[in-house]
Amino acid sequence: MSATSVNLTFITANALTHFGLDEAANCFCWRIVPRMAGAPAQPQWGLPPGYGAPEGYTSLDRDLLIDGLVYQSSANVLPTQIPTNIGLEPDGVEATLLFADAAPLLRSRVEMRLYDGALVHLFALPWEAFLAGQTNSSDIARLLAGRLGSAEFDDSAATFELLPWSSLANLTVGRTTSDLCDCARFGRGRCLNLVLRDGVDITQNGRTITASVAAPPPGQLAHGMKLWVNPGSPRATGWATWGVLRITSGPLAGAELSIKSWTVGAAGVVEVDLRVPCAVVPDVGTTLQIEEGCDRSPAMCKTKEPNPSTPTGRGNLFNFRGFDAPGQNRLATAQDKR
Repeated sequence: MSATSVNLTFITANALTHFGLDEAANCFCWRIVPRMAGAPAQPQWGLPPGYGAPEGYTSLDRDLLIDGLVYQSSANVLPTQIPTNIGLEPDGVEATLLFADAAPLLRSRVEMRLYDGALVHLFALPWEAFLAGQTNSSDIARLLAGRLGSAEFDDSAATFELLPWSSLANLTVGRTTSDLCDCARFGRGRCLNLVLRDGVDITQNGRTITASVAAPPPGQLAHGMKLWVNPGSPRATGWATWGVLRITSGPLAGAELSIKSWTVGAAGVVEVDLRVPCAVVPDVGTTLQIEEGCDRSPAMCKTKEPNPSTPTGRGNLFNFRGFDAPGQNRLATAQDKR
């Protein structure tokens, strides 16, 4: 959704009738802000850290410049039906994106899930009055604000679920019961302990390093599940196993991939096996960020000292977020004795 010459088509079920809008006199506009870990705040767009540049798309047959953002019109961009509940709030929307032959990059970005969880705003605009300079903010019909859900895609199209804030507020949330730590990300959130900040910080003590994609060794071939990288500073085999590889340059910048194994080879070049395939193999020289890994076990947690220069021997166990499920240890012990 970010390259020029991208061809976007959303299949519509005439959502305008729900809002009493004139379909001929109004166009749809989408403002999408993909997530991008490590990105700085963008005060000019009112965005906190962790988001990429906003992208704009419109159903009109010409581009629109609205509040400094160009809304592209490579093709029609229209929402599916917007059902409303008794409170007249959008309850759920789906949008189908057709992959164009001329836009292979778009498909790659969708497959890399760069748009999962992206911020999305959908509004209707009286385009004739807008082009004549006769509109103000009260003329814009704000239809939906929320996030893009996960995409389901095949060879020809991808279907996104658009989740309004009202739906997100009603999601059932909770923690999993397991003897493994259920922190969402190593070195963040409860692993760091955002109140006391006495845990592991993934941004400190060399736990995140820069790297670049390296050429494969002779006789080897990089593919969607395997890459070779030049780390900016040497790290031992296994250091980034269960860690994160983040692409920071090129057309797939912002994509994050889970690392299955980290094996140091000749001349310090590291062989990286991925847990999910990369849609496009990054070019040699593409810049990366690599985050240290953790398998979320108590034994591993004990080795993760918050400040390696002053080890305690307990690692980060005081922030370990696993559970001892009733009977689990007994069952495990019984299994070991068989």
